[in-house]
Amino acid sequence: MGFYEEISRYYDYIFPVGQQQLDLVQSVFDKSASVLDVACGTGTYTLAMAKMGYNMIGIDISRAMIDIAMASAADGGLTAAFYVMDMTDLSVFQPASFDGVMCMGNSLVHLSNEAMVSIALKEFHRVLKAPGKLLLQIMNYDRIIKYRIDQLPTVRNDDIGLVFNRRYRFEPQGYIEFITELTVGGQCFENSVKLLPLQSQKLVSILSDAGFADISLYGDFDKRPFDLDSSMLLVIETAKDRGGAYCK
Repeated sequence: MGFYEEISRYYDYIFPVGQQQLDLVQSVFDKSASVLDVACGTGTYTLAMAKMGYNMIGIDISRAMIDIAMASAADGGLTAAFYVMDMTDLSVFQPASFDGVMCMGNSLVHLSNEAMVSIALKEFHRVLKAPGKLLLQIMNYDRIIKYRIDQLPTVRNDDIGLVFNRRYRFEPQGYIEFITELTVGGQCFENSVKLLPLQSQKLVSILSDAGFADISLYGDFDKRPFDLDSSMLLVIETAKDRGGAYCK
Protein backbone atom coordinates (compact mmCIF):
# COMPACT_ATOMS: atom_id res chain seq x y z
CA MET A 1 0.00 0.00 0.00
CA GLY A 2 1.36 3.44 -0.95
CA PHE A 3 1.98 6.30 1.45
CA TYR A 4 -1.04 8.36 0.42
CA GLU A 5 -3.25 5.30 0.68
CA GLU A 6 -1.88 4.74 4.19
CA ILE A 7 -2.49 8.30 5.35
CA SER A 8 -5.76 8.91 3.49
CA ARG A 9 -7.84 8.05 6.56
CA TYR A 10 -5.95 10.70 8.56
CA TYR A 11 -5.80 13.32 5.84
CA ASP A 12 -8.66 15.47 7.15
CA TYR A 13 -7.04 15.57 10.59
CA ILE A 14 -3.76 16.76 9.08
CA PHE A 15 -5.31 19.31 6.73
CA PRO A 16 -8.73 20.36 8.08
CA VAL A 17 -10.84 22.87 6.19
CA GLY A 18 -9.80 26.48 6.89
CA GLN A 19 -12.06 29.52 6.96
CA GLN A 20 -9.42 31.70 5.27
CA GLN A 21 -9.36 29.35 2.31
CA LEU A 22 -13.16 29.34 2.10
CA ASP A 23 -13.23 33.14 2.22
CA LEU A 24 -10.65 33.17 -0.57
CA VAL A 25 -12.60 30.92 -2.92
CA GLN A 26 -15.73 33.00 -2.33
CA SER A 27 -13.80 36.12 -3.35
CA VAL A 28 -12.58 34.44 -6.55
CA PHE A 29 -15.52 32.35 -7.78
CA ASP A 30 -19.11 33.54 -8.15
CA LYS A 31 -21.69 31.70 -6.08
CA SER A 32 -23.21 28.70 -7.91
CA ALA A 33 -20.23 28.60 -10.29
CA SER A 34 -19.08 25.26 -11.68
CA VAL A 35 -15.60 24.64 -10.25
CA LEU A 36 -13.08 21.86 -10.86
CA ASP A 37 -11.00 21.09 -7.75
CA VAL A 38 -7.73 19.61 -9.02
CA ALA A 39 -5.76 17.36 -6.62
CA CYS A 40 -8.72 17.50 -4.25
CA GLY A 41 -7.41 14.87 -1.83
CA THR A 42 -10.28 13.60 0.32
CA GLY A 43 -12.53 16.35 -1.03
CA THR A 44 -12.27 18.64 1.99
CA TYR A 45 -12.80 21.84 0.02
CA THR A 46 -14.80 20.25 -2.78
CA LEU A 47 -17.45 19.24 -0.26
CA ALA A 48 -17.28 22.45 1.77
CA MET A 49 -17.83 24.46 -1.41
CA ALA A 50 -20.66 22.17 -2.51
CA LYS A 51 -22.38 22.99 0.79
CA MET A 52 -21.95 26.68 -0.06
CA GLY A 53 -23.80 26.26 -3.34
CA TYR A 54 -21.00 25.69 -5.83
CA ASN A 55 -21.34 23.03 -8.54
CA MET A 56 -18.25 20.98 -7.71
CA ILE A 57 -16.20 18.25 -9.32
CA GLY A 58 -13.06 16.98 -7.60
CA ILE A 59 -10.23 14.97 -9.15
CA ASP A 60 -7.18 13.33 -7.61
CA ILE A 61 -4.62 10.78 -8.74
CA SER A 62 -5.10 8.74 -5.55
CA ARG A 63 -7.91 6.16 -5.61
CA ALA A 64 -7.89 5.96 -1.79
CA MET A 65 -8.42 9.70 -1.46
CA ILE A 66 -11.25 9.71 -4.01
CA ASP A 67 -12.96 6.75 -2.31
CA ILE A 68 -13.06 8.73 0.95
CA ALA A 69 -14.33 11.83 -0.85
CA MET A 70 -17.13 9.88 -2.54
CA ALA A 71 -18.16 8.27 0.76
CA SER A 72 -18.21 11.67 2.48
CA ALA A 73 -20.34 13.13 -0.31
CA ALA A 74 -22.82 10.26 0.00
CA ASP A 75 -22.93 10.57 3.80
CA GLY A 76 -23.58 14.31 3.54
CA GLY A 77 -26.14 14.04 0.75
CA LEU A 78 -24.00 16.26 -1.48
CA THR A 79 -24.01 16.18 -5.27
CA ALA A 80 -20.29 16.81 -5.79
CA ALA A 81 -18.74 14.33 -8.22
CA PHE A 82 -15.29 12.77 -7.86
CA TYR A 83 -12.94 11.06 -10.31
CA VAL A 84 -9.50 9.46 -10.23
CA MET A 85 -7.60 11.57 -12.74
CA ASP A 86 -4.19 12.99 -13.56
CA MET A 87 -4.16 16.80 -13.81
CA THR A 88 -2.13 16.61 -17.03
CA ASP A 89 -4.94 14.78 -18.84
CA LEU A 90 -8.42 16.25 -18.44
CA SER A 91 -9.62 14.90 -21.80
CA VAL A 92 -12.79 13.50 -20.23
CA PHE A 93 -13.99 17.11 -19.93
CA GLN A 94 -15.10 19.13 -22.95
CA PRO A 95 -13.56 22.55 -23.65
CA ALA A 96 -15.14 25.39 -21.65
CA SER A 97 -16.73 23.04 -19.10
CA PHE A 98 -16.09 25.08 -15.93
CA ASP A 99 -16.46 28.60 -14.60
CA GLY A 100 -13.45 28.03 -12.37
CA VAL A 101 -10.52 25.72 -11.69
CA MET A 102 -8.59 25.51 -8.42
CA CYS A 103 -5.40 23.63 -7.56
CA MET A 104 -4.39 24.20 -3.95
CA GLY A 105 -2.31 22.50 -1.27
CA ASN A 106 1.07 22.81 -3.01
CA SER A 107 -0.12 20.17 -5.47
CA LEU A 108 1.25 21.63 -8.69
CA VAL A 109 4.88 21.12 -7.64
CA HIS A 110 4.38 17.35 -7.46
CA LEU A 111 4.61 17.30 -11.26
CA SER A 112 7.93 16.02 -12.51
CA ASN A 113 9.14 18.95 -14.62
CA GLU A 114 8.21 22.31 -16.11
CA ALA A 115 6.94 20.67 -19.29
CA MET A 116 4.36 18.73 -17.27
CA VAL A 117 3.36 21.91 -15.42
CA SER A 118 2.82 23.58 -18.79
CA ILE A 119 0.66 20.67 -19.96
CA ALA A 120 -1.44 20.84 -16.79
CA LEU A 121 -1.95 24.60 -17.02
CA LYS A 122 -2.93 24.33 -20.68
CA GLU A 123 -5.47 21.69 -19.70
CA PHE A 124 -6.84 24.01 -16.99
CA HIS A 125 -7.09 26.75 -19.64
CA ARG A 126 -8.85 24.44 -22.10
CA VAL A 127 -11.59 23.33 -19.69
CA LEU A 128 -12.25 26.88 -18.45
CA LYS A 129 -14.94 29.08 -19.91
CA ALA A 130 -13.84 32.60 -20.84
CA PRO A 131 -13.21 34.61 -18.69
CA GLY A 132 -13.06 31.78 -16.16
CA LYS A 133 -10.86 32.04 -13.08
CA LEU A 134 -7.94 29.85 -12.02
CA LEU A 135 -6.82 29.76 -8.38
CA LEU A 136 -3.44 28.22 -7.51
CA GLN A 137 -1.54 27.85 -4.23
CA ILE A 138 1.97 26.55 -3.68
CA MET A 139 4.70 27.30 -1.16
CA ASN A 140 6.90 30.35 -1.75
CA TYR A 141 9.91 28.62 -3.26
CA ASP A 142 11.70 31.92 -3.88
CA ARG A 143 12.01 32.22 -0.10
CA ILE A 144 12.66 28.52 0.51
CA ILE A 145 15.51 28.39 -2.01
CA LYS A 146 17.07 31.73 -1.05
CA TYR A 147 17.17 30.96 2.67
CA ARG A 148 17.60 27.18 2.32
CA ILE A 149 14.57 26.54 4.51
CA ASP A 150 14.57 22.84 5.32
CA GLN A 151 11.82 22.52 7.94
CA LEU A 152 8.07 23.09 7.81
CA PRO A 153 5.90 23.56 10.90
CA THR A 154 4.92 20.32 12.65
CA VAL A 155 1.21 19.49 12.41
CA ARG A 156 -0.34 18.14 15.62
CA ASN A 157 -3.80 16.85 16.44
CA ASP A 158 -4.00 16.00 20.12
CA ASP A 159 -7.51 14.55 19.80
CA ILE A 160 -6.16 11.48 18.00
CA GLY A 161 -2.51 11.72 19.05
CA LEU A 162 -1.28 12.68 15.59
CA VAL A 163 2.09 14.26 14.78
CA PHE A 164 3.09 15.08 11.20
CA ASN A 165 6.70 16.16 10.64
CA ARG A 166 7.87 17.61 7.31
CA ARG A 167 11.28 18.64 6.04
CA TYR A 168 13.08 19.45 2.81
CA ARG A 169 16.34 18.14 1.39
CA PHE A 170 17.86 20.17 -1.44
CA GLU A 171 19.09 18.12 -4.38
CA PRO A 172 21.89 19.18 -6.74
CA GLN A 173 19.65 18.89 -9.81
CA GLY A 174 17.43 21.70 -8.49
CA TYR A 175 14.68 19.48 -7.10
CA ILE A 176 13.65 19.30 -3.45
CA GLU A 177 13.06 16.02 -1.64
CA PHE A 178 9.99 16.39 0.58
CA ILE A 179 10.39 14.05 3.55
CA THR A 180 7.41 13.32 5.80
CA GLU A 181 6.82 11.29 8.93
CA LEU A 182 3.32 10.67 10.28
CA THR A 183 2.97 9.21 13.78
CA VAL A 184 -0.50 8.22 14.97
CA GLY A 185 -1.99 5.40 17.01
CA GLY A 186 1.41 3.88 17.71
CA GLN A 187 2.21 3.64 14.00
CA CYS A 188 4.77 5.60 12.01
CA PHE A 189 4.43 6.21 8.26
CA GLU A 190 7.43 7.64 6.42
CA ASN A 191 7.62 8.90 2.87
CA SER A 192 9.68 11.06 0.55
CA VAL A 193 8.72 12.58 -2.78
CA LYS A 194 10.57 14.78 -5.24
CA LEU A 195 9.13 18.28 -5.66
CA LEU A 196 9.67 20.78 -8.46
CA PRO A 197 10.33 24.08 -6.61
CA LEU A 198 8.54 26.50 -8.94
CA GLN A 199 9.59 30.08 -8.31
CA SER A 200 7.09 32.88 -8.80
CA GLN A 201 8.35 34.40 -12.06
CA LYS A 202 8.77 31.00 -13.69
CA LEU A 203 5.18 30.10 -12.80
CA VAL A 204 3.93 33.46 -14.10
CA SER A 205 5.76 32.81 -17.37
CA ILE A 206 4.25 29.33 -17.78
CA LEU A 207 0.78 30.71 -16.99
CA SER A 208 1.22 33.44 -19.59
CA ASP A 209 2.34 30.93 -22.21
CA ALA A 210 -0.73 28.80 -21.41
CA GLY A 211 -3.04 31.73 -22.22
CA PHE A 212 -3.81 33.19 -18.80
CA ALA A 213 -4.03 36.93 -18.14
CA ASP A 214 -4.57 39.36 -15.25
CA ILE A 215 -2.18 37.33 -13.12
CA SER A 216 -2.33 38.47 -9.48
CA LEU A 217 0.16 37.20 -6.88
CA TYR A 218 -0.65 37.07 -3.16
CA GLY A 219 1.36 36.03 -0.13
CA ASP A 220 -1.47 34.39 1.82
CA PHE A 221 -5.13 33.40 1.70
CA ASP A 222 -6.17 36.92 2.77
CA LYS A 223 -4.72 38.34 -0.48
CA ARG A 224 -1.93 40.30 1.14
CA PRO A 225 0.78 41.33 -1.36
CA PHE A 226 3.29 38.65 -2.28
CA ASP A 227 6.81 39.24 -0.95
CA LEU A 228 9.67 37.10 -2.23
CA ASP A 229 11.51 37.18 1.08
CA SER A 230 8.76 36.96 3.68
CA SER A 231 5.62 35.32 2.28
CA MET A 232 5.13 31.70 3.32
CA LEU A 233 2.81 30.98 0.41
CA LEU A 234 2.33 31.92 -3.21
CA VAL A 235 -1.35 32.28 -4.10
CA ILE A 236 -2.22 33.13 -7.70
CA GLU A 237 -5.52 34.31 -9.13
CA THR A 238 -5.73 34.57 -12.89
CA ALA A 239 -8.24 34.45 -15.74
CA LYS A 240 -8.58 32.75 -19.12
CA ASP A 241 -9.25 36.02 -20.93
CA ARG A 242 -6.10 37.17 -22.74
CA GLY A 243 -7.09 40.83 -22.71
CA GLY A 244 -5.57 41.86 -19.36
CA ALA A 245 -2.14 43.01 -18.27
CA TYR A 246 0.22 40.73 -16.43
CA CYS A 247 0.94 41.39 -12.77
CA LYS A 248 4.53 40.62 -11.82
